Amino acid sequence: MLWLAGSSHGASLLGPHQREGTICPLPSCCPAIAREPSVAGVGAQRPCPAWPPGVKSPGEKSRYETSLNLTTKRFLELLSRSADGVVDLNWAAEVLKVQKRRIYDITNVLEGIQLIAKKSKNHIQWLGNHATVGIGGRLEGLTQDLQQLQESEQQLDHLLHICSTQLRLLSEDADSQRYP
Repeated sequence: MLWLAGSSHGASLLGPHQREGTICPLPSCCPAIAREPSVAGVGAQRPCPAWPPGVKSPGEKSRYETSLNLTTKRFLELLSRSADGVVDLNWAAEVLKVQKRRIYDITNVLEGIQLIAKKSKNHIQWLGNHATVGIGGRLEGLTQDLQQLQESEQQLDHLLHICSTQLRLLSEDADSQRYP
């Protein structure tokens, strides 16, 4: 069953599974209705419920993957791997697969807090301590150490409890009372 749905550019045919609000990432899903003419003459995608709302298409990155926080961490990893602490910004943008503008956002902040300095037009140099870059990894290691220590503490507490219980039972035992 087909029905008409209104749009700002006239009506378009929608399939029986079609509803407003989702964009079909697969043109083969709804070939007859995948595009509708727009004012500029370029086709616009039509909604398609075959792709559930909130679900990313296979090529689309999540919000976390494109976050400035994660990109900054990855950029700092590149800096830490650099032998002399110098990184080419064009190369970093290619390796991290982000726009150069995002790299500039990161470098402007790091330059503002005096952790990096511009060496030339597209090269920056790390001014901070190399240990500062690896803080995330060090923190992770320390967190694991803390967890192991807490587990050891629990085992020792358990053993102390067993020993104190055995000592109490021995002191209350009638056979043990004969030997003061």
